[in-house]
Amino acid sequence: MAVIIAFAAGIGLHSLQPFNTLGGGRIFLFAAILGLTPLVFGWKRLAIRIPALIFLAAILGFLRFDYFADASATGNIAWWNGALAVRLEGEIVAPPQIRESYQRVVVQVRTADRGSAQGRLLMRAPLEPRYAYGDFLKINCQIERPGVIRGFDQARALLGERVFSECGRPLSVVRSGNFGNQALAAVYGLKDLMVGSINSHIPEPQASLAAGLLFGDRRLPSEETAAFQATGISHIVAVSGYNVAIITVLFFSLLALLPVPRRLTVALTLALLAVLVAATGASASVARAAIMGSLPFLAQAVGRPSGTANALFFAAAAMLLVNPALLFFDLGFVLSFAASAGLIWLGPALADRFGWARKSGVHFWDKLCEMFVQTLSAIAMTFPIILATFGKISLVAPAANLLVIFAVPWAMLFSFLAAAGGIVWSPLGRAFSFPATILLSYIEKTADLLSRFPAAQFFTGRISWVAAMLFYAALLLPFFLPRFRRRLSPAPSSSPGIEGWIISEEKDL
Repeated sequence: MAVIIAFAAGIGLHSLQPFNTLGGGRIFLFAAILGLTPLVFGWKRLAIRIPALIFLAAILGFLRFDYFADASATGNIAWWNGALAVRLEGEIVAPPQIRESYQRVVVQVRTADRGSAQGRLLMRAPLEPRYAYGDFLKINCQIERPGVIRGFDQARALLGERVFSECGRPLSVVRSGNFGNQALAAVYGLKDLMVGSINSHIPEPQASLAAGLLFGDRRLPSEETAAFQATGISHIVAVSGYNVAIITVLFFSLLALLPVPRRLTVALTLALLAVLVAATGASASVARAAIMGSLPFLAQAVGRPSGTANALFFAAAAMLLVNPALLFFDLGFVLSFAASAGLIWLGPALADRFGWARKSGVHFWDKLCEMFVQTLSAIAMTFPIILATFGKISLVAPAANLLVIFAVPWAMLFSFLAAAGGIVWSPLGRAFSFPATILLSYIEKTADLLSRFPAAQFFTGRISWVAAMLFYAALLLPFFLPRFRRRLSPAPSSSPGIEGWIISEEKDL
């Protein structure tokens, strides 16, 4: 565990330096060699082996981020940043995202000015013609390094996608075939088909909310978006680990209320996860969310929260090894980890502290208390991150989440059935759209009502990450300090002690 934390600390150390210095961290390779030296000569001594492994893990984390964020390799498209006009060829590597006035397209570049090139380019193309995953494009544009807009550093935000260049307004774009993976293209096509079915069978604005719940599409009206943000439930329309964790655990808990065998409950919840990943296009962010979000559910399913805690750390370490930029440049990953950690560690601690949340023997009440504790633990663990990132607090967020979150899995289920059923047979889609519309309307009306409360949301200003860490310490210490004290306290001895020894000696005399 300490080695994983040290690896993450090494990534964090590198990510805090100025962005234009990336690529110079290979001098730390010498430090890695220094870390290997005590391992070779002092491996048998625990006092040397553990600190050396921790030091080496931190150096490797630093070097991994340095290599990942280095855009100076020969032939990288970033070499052409600032050129007046460059002729590029490449293919679209992800479904384009439709914005209000443009298409956000990520292109894997193959050639630049008829020479071999590599790297990814972000292109903001006009809304028409519409592009698709796998389209091979010939682009003529001026490319630049992503800049800073209203204090937001796009270069850092795009680092997780390994995008080092952008084309704001292409001079010309010619599409010449499609060379994408056919399996992925079929999945993305199915997603588009289901979105069309939702729009055909569910009225607006409920249809936009259904698309957001199922696919993470953020196309809600501005008033509804503001209400969701003010009440702290905007996470339900973003497919992140926070959303997946809440949905899977609550879906599992709600099924447990029914006379359904435990194995079937586990199978149905895993099936829900698989459908969620496939329906949203099986993107990397959704897959990460499914992994992180399913771990707390597995903890409940197998009854081994301690083992799942270790699995959470190893899963996070594996993801950081593949993409170290997730730690500081992907808010969804950080929220996923925090929410999952809250469900695994803070949830049981809160249940122990709340006497009324303990097992009472009344099945429905116990499950209701369990859902409340799980929701509260996820909110508490993500609160410092949200405050450090956005600088605002929603006072009605706990109430809004409790009132809304139980309806989310069922709204997703019926929305999915309406979309899939509508593709097969339109009357079937309309039948499932009726309960879906009721649940979606309930979510919208609840958010709208709570957002009208005075001081439902107020801005505090962003806190520093040091303050966020202090908040976590203040939050977790009261729950875990008694456990540490019990571990440190000496176990009762089985020997009679000095008084017993004296008494036994007197009896012998």
